[in-house]
Amino acid sequence: MLSRRSVFAGAAAVAAVPLLAPTRAVAAEGTDWIAWLAQRRDHVSLYADDGRGRRIALHPDRPVAMASAYKAIHAATFAGSGINPQRRVTMRDWEARYLPGLDGGAHPAALTRLGIPNDGVRATDPDQLVPLDWVVQATIMDSDNTAADYLRDLLGVPALRRTAACGGWPEAEVTTELGDMLRLWWPGGSDQLAQRFLADESFREAALTKLSELPSADAQLAWTPTTHRGTARDVASLHRAIATERVPGRRYLEQLFAGGLEPGELGLGFKGGELPGLLNFGLSLRRTDSTVATLAILVADLPWADYLTLHNGEVDYFFQVCVGLLRDPATWQRVSREIVHA
Repeated sequence: MLSRRSVFAGAAAVAAVPLLAPTRAVAAEGTDWIAWLAQRRDHVSLYADDGRGRRIALHPDRPVAMASAYKAIHAATFAGSGINPQRRVTMRDWEARYLPGLDGGAHPAALTRLGIPNDGVRATDPDQLVPLDWVVQATIMDSDNTAADYLRDLLGVPALRRTAACGGWPEAEVTTELGDMLRLWWPGGSDQLAQRFLADESFREAALTKLSELPSADAQLAWTPTTHRGTARDVASLHRAIATERVPGRRYLEQLFAGGLEPGELGLGFKGGELPGLLNFGLSLRRTDSTVATLAILVADLPWADYLTLHNGEVDYFFQVCVGLLRDPATWQRVSREIVHA
């Protein structure tokens, strides 16, 4: 059985931009996260289906920023593309869309986990060849933004949207992570900025230099809602479609927790996402009795202090609330009573 901390030790934090605050709010030891959410229920969007006839929902169709939670679309699309996962790509191509420091350390964590020599920022050898399978793994397990953007360009936006629609997520927004991040400093659309970064060396150098001039907390909070959005129902539907193999990609989403299953469980699928002011999770749980539970819980538009508290307590929050909803009937009852039907 994996411990709570060790589960996330094997993957990078889901944060996508660096924190900015003179002080960091820290969650108290033993925080009751259900009670914490109940006091902030207007910030919660939730859709849960236990696979045994019970469902609960709170603001399930309210669009909020997705952060990396939408990357399940990329993995599913690749899995159904017919592209050989052992096809090789150079690290230079993988890292072409990389903005160091804006992915919570996800990219270097992916390199280290995969055994790719690196200097703590990039691969040591830009010409090293690695299988595409590793790029997809990094997109899900490590939440590597540059891996997701590589797949977006490889697969194409129409294919990503078709996969999402087949999974119950219509009209999915699949903007480029690179372009969205650049909009923290530069005017323009995400696609245009991303293309400029790739094609214009002087702009790329200026953009990389600009990373040291981090926006204020207020600027980051104002930026987050302008990024790609979706709903709790969208996320939960996609996870159910992947878990039941209505769309492919299950092995990628279940890889992180493969060693942490309890008796009676076949697979625990996961993808989370974080940006300033929000923390999102989508999950599925396949059981040996052929039932499948799914959950999306999106906590968005938090004030900075509340966001820092949740960020610093995210592992305990994840297991207490998110995994608890899938595994523990008492947690389901408390969430239903104290948050959904309060």
